[in-house]
Amino acid sequence: MPSPAERAAATRASFERKVELLESWVRDGVPAGQSWPRSIADLARWDDLILGVARWTSPNLTSPRGKHADLRMRFDNALAKLGDTNVRQRGIARLRAENKALAIRNRALAEQVVELIQRQMRLASLLQQQAALLEQVGLGSAADRIHQIAWHREGSRNARGDGS
Repeated sequence: MPSPAERAAATRASFERKVELLESWVRDGVPAGQSWPRSIADLARWDDLILGVARWTSPNLTSPRGKHADLRMRFDNALAKLGDTNVRQRGIARLRAENKALAIRNRALAEQVVELIQRQMRLASLLQQQAALLEQVGLGSAADRIHQIAWHREGSRNARGDGS
């Protein structure tokens, strides 16, 4: 069982983590679908494993004149700023910009896929032409062997998943 000093340190760390998280949301915008504590009591109950915040039960912890008055003041400031719709709008604007960048990247990747398919089709056509020429000059079995080698290589590349 942790000592009182260890519990106090863990609680301070939790309080600090919560305040730092709220301050980052003021700076960068609140993530979509995320809510934040609207009061000091909500802050104490706030428990989210994914965000790395844990609840505490001591009512004295968040006193404006207590030993964590610095964190309480930072919380009050962050809470006031989070209520500002501009902060929420920054978060939405950031997500829209990220979405736009991803759409552009998606489009570029789709164009690369089309280009690679067209290149593969041109190469297959060239191979067929070479095989036909070899057959015309009496090297038909060699042409079949070249064709088999080319398709074997293509199949092994696809099986490895490297596509190169």
